[in-house]
Amino acid sequence: MWILLFITLLDGRIDTVKIAEIHQSRQDCIKRGEQASEIGIPIGMTLKCIPLKGVDKTNGKKLQ
Repeated sequence: MWILLFITLLDGRIDTVKIAEIHQSRQDCIKRGEQASEIGIPIGMTLKCIPLKGVDKTNGKKLQ
């Protein structure tokens, strides 16, 4: 599992971190990050793919 994060910097410090998407593979995560960069992201924002260790897959079932 990979998480695509939007990270916004302000005065050289992390201002906000938002989870944009969750992907099953590193390649898919990087591809989506590249697509977002091509569209254009604000100045001071960066995209990062982070591995989510210990989670092999997700599903849409509610627990309750």
